[in-house]
Amino acid sequence: MKLKLKSPMGSRPAAPPYPGVAEAMDGSGAVVAMETAASEGAGAYPITPSTQMGEGWAVAYAEGKPNVFGRRLLFFEPEGEHAAAAVTAGMSMAGLRATNFSSGQGIAYMHESLYPAVGKRLTYVLNVACRAMTKHALNVHAGHDDYHAIDDTGFFQLFAKDVQGAADLTLIAHRIAELSLNPGVCAQDGFLTSHVIESIRLPEPELVRTYLGDPADLIDSPTPSQRLVFGPKRRRIPEMFDLDYPAMLGVVQNQDSYAQGVAAQRPFYFDHVAELADQALQEFAALTGRLYARASGYRLEDAEYVLAGQGSVVANAEAVADHLRATRGLKVGVLDLTMFRPFPADLVTRLLAGKKGVAVLERTDQPLAADPPLLREMRAAMLQAIENGRAALAARKGNGDGRSAGQRKGGGVALPHTKVPALHIDDVPHFYSGCFGMGSRDLQPADLVAAVENMVEAGAGHRQFYLGIEFVRPDTRLPKLQIWQEQLLEHYPHLADLALAPAGDPDVMPPDSTSLRIHSVGGWGAITMGKNLCLTAFELLGLHIKANPKYGSEKKGQPTTFYATLAREPIRVNCELRHVDVVLSPDPNVFRHSNPLEGLRSGGVFVLQSDLEPEALWKSLPLAAQREIRSKELHVYSLDAFRIATAEASDPELRYRMQGAAFLGAFFKVSPLLEREGLTEEKLFEGIRAQLQKKFGHLGARVVEDNLRVIRRGFEEVRPLDAQAFADSVADARALPAMPRLLDTPLAGPGIGNPGRFWEQVCFLYRTGGDGIADPFAAISAMPAASSAIRDMTDIRFEVPEFIASKCTGCAQCWTQCPDSAIPGVVNTVEQILDAAMAAAGEGEPLSRMRQVSKQLARECRRILKGVPFTTFAKVLTAAYPSVVEKLGWDAERRAALDAEFARVYAMLADFPLAKTAPFFDAPEARQAGAGGLLSITVNPEACKGCNLCVEVCPDGALITVKQDEDVVEKLRRNWKLWER
Repeated sequence: MKLKLKSPMGSRPAAPPYPGVAEAMDGSGAVVAMETAASEGAGAYPITPSTQMGEGWAVAYAEGKPNVFGRRLLFFEPEGEHAAAAVTAGMSMAGLRATNFSSGQGIAYMHESLYPAVGKRLTYVLNVACRAMTKHALNVHAGHDDYHAIDDTGFFQLFAKDVQGAADLTLIAHRIAELSLNPGVCAQDGFLTSHVIESIRLPEPELVRTYLGDPADLIDSPTPSQRLVFGPKRRRIPEMFDLDYPAMLGVVQNQDSYAQGVAAQRPFYFDHVAELADQALQEFAALTGRLYARASGYRLEDAEYVLAGQGSVVANAEAVADHLRATRGLKVGVLDLTMFRPFPADLVTRLLAGKKGVAVLERTDQPLAADPPLLREMRAAMLQAIENGRAALAARKGNGDGRSAGQRKGGGVALPHTKVPALHIDDVPHFYSGCFGMGSRDLQPADLVAAVENMVEAGAGHRQFYLGIEFVRPDTRLPKLQIWQEQLLEHYPHLADLALAPAGDPDVMPPDSTSLRIHSVGGWGAITMGKNLCLTAFELLGLHIKANPKYGSEKKGQPTTFYATLAREPIRVNCELRHVDVVLSPDPNVFRHSNPLEGLRSGGVFVLQSDLEPEALWKSLPLAAQREIRSKELHVYSLDAFRIATAEASDPELRYRMQGAAFLGAFFKVSPLLEREGLTEEKLFEGIRAQLQKKFGHLGARVVEDNLRVIRRGFEEVRPLDAQAFADSVADARALPAMPRLLDTPLAGPGIGNPGRFWEQVCFLYRTGGDGIADPFAAISAMPAASSAIRDMTDIRFEVPEFIASKCTGCAQCWTQCPDSAIPGVVNTVEQILDAAMAAAGEGEPLSRMRQVSKQLARECRRILKGVPFTTFAKVLTAAYPSVVEKLGWDAERRAALDAEFARVYAMLADFPLAKTAPFFDAPEARQAGAGGLLSITVNPEACKGCNLCVEVCPDGALITVKQDEDVVEKLRRNWKLWER
């Protein structure tokens, strides 16, 4: 059944009746909004990154939200994805408009259940946030492995290039499925679309009702085969489970019947999908003004070179095509394969005919196949067109007047492939295969420029390559990496040709846009802050936005980044931003693990969390950062957001998360956005309040007001730092990381478990901010034992616990509940403590004088410990030493040598906290003299994440939280070194 949409003859095209409502949301939210409006039932099992879709449906179900037809939603979460496919199929068989949400291994798990869904002519839509499959390692980020894993099932397959497409194609997929009686997949890139916030035109509820219609409607049967089965009219979603006329579905068939059934599906059902898809796409365009096609081109009319792909890479490619046309005069176009099944061979052959080169970019790798999936289909389509051309040429040659017998009778040449044109082999472009972005590996515009340069006449012409990957790093200054690369090139001389190096660093952002990057720590609310910032700009200023949180597999407490762009025109670039106007860093230790100034434009703004005075803050910056600030004339600001959040948060647990809110206020104060857009401070905070109410209103007015106060103070208390007022710091040469003792095993043999090799080729690069290369070990991805020893949490901590030994009772609550075993409790005798201190102080020297008196000194210390109130062991040692020395009767020279050695030992123990407790000293000592020991609770500076759990569980106040600074870190490292003795 076709919708009646035509305008009267001769009239001007009317504005589309349903242009959409301006909204800002991510791809998952867009799918949820459409499915909860249009559909009736869902069966889903959570799996990253599609979990948010299923959760969104479950929330709507729990709230009793009806769809646009007034029906309450149905939801069932079974025990796994395989069962979820069965649940969804059952709903569809019952005549419900049904949907499912899944990704990655979940798609593979339900694979076998998808074939019978097609065979039963069901109409549900499977929404996929595409994810890489586990190969040499687990990855939960974007990849098209799952999408192509089911391209043999008979599902039609659509792929959205952005959030707008995710919303629209969800509705279009249902329309196609219900016209063709064929289930479909509506896909988007996991995280890169599913979690990216964009400004879109969200389809209205009225559009859903008009375009899709009620599932119970009676419609004209769209195809002859359907009319033969169902009659001239049928239910929009047939009730395959019909209690009035029951039938068995999923029967068992022998050879002959089964083969006939498989063959019958092609002419009577599958062959109608493409034409019905075109109908659905045209109907949607007439209603909304948004035109989609099974395959579409961007600036292809005069293009000589084409970038072809699916998903979020398409928008990036469009921006690069414009850039290359404007700056270099290269005629570059883009092919977007919105539909993969059925493959749009008719459109692809026409769109690509006569082009010089086509780089087919695929977010997957199938190295044992002749070509990856997209290119494989394109070559097949072009070969059909060549066969048509060959047939046409043969027909002309076989008839003197150039016409076939059929033509002379009024007919045309009978081409073997009726859906594609007839092409000469010279009309077929050169194809180039590019693999990129597996597991969301970042793809920069410079990589796409390299793909185009590879195709042009003067280019390298590599037919198969990777983008964003390094097999060889020619400019490395690391000797061991150079040696390793030489070994690889000796055996694989063409290794470097497998990857294309980025071509320059083009800036393809819209003019007058504002791009920002946020450096924070997991669990500190940076993503929430970034989203609120973008949504505020969208709602108050009507700006287009694109916000891209960089999610990783790291745990809470790890460095995180967030990217966003605000502009007056749509933003196409979808990658880690290399050119930004504003950098916000709630992470005060950001310079320890990265360079937050990288990519910051000249005259840009940098805001750093700090409680230091301006001069002290300037001195704390690395010399390279100071020089970059001056050379780029950057505007630097400081903000003590943590102090603000601590003071304003009603719940102390929220101080880390709320400090991000202060940076939201600081952004609007220091960025040029308010002035450029003419927004007053009053209007700004009205909009912020509205956004907070929308986000946190369900948590109560107190949460809203707390956040608003923090944002207001961030706006008011951000302080400028005058870089010209201070001198440069002295050169800061940070020591290169040394191999941890646990990995230093020189006798280990070769193999995947060699820790020394792992340190040199992986860990060292990681610790110095570098990246590894694609080598034979990377292909196996094995990690030797104890590799976690290289992770140092110092740079991502804000606070640390400090042990107050005099208050400790030895209850063991702290070290038994530490989630990272970062605060071990150890009991040592006084003799052991002095031996360890002498070994640490000697640094290879014997300290012979001290060793002569250590036993006497230990006995005297134990006597004092029994007799006087304990405060610190350092005081005990200070009191015991003179008493022992006076009894020795040594001459002045020997006494001076002993005093010098004692001073070194005392320095080791002066700040080392040791507790005298009843269970570990008093009770054992009472049973046997010399059996008692002192308890040390020593923080491991490399393992402690600053979670403060130990402080919370200590019943005696023996652990307190202190702010981390350079002195505190040095003390922690010194004490830990002694503890390791």
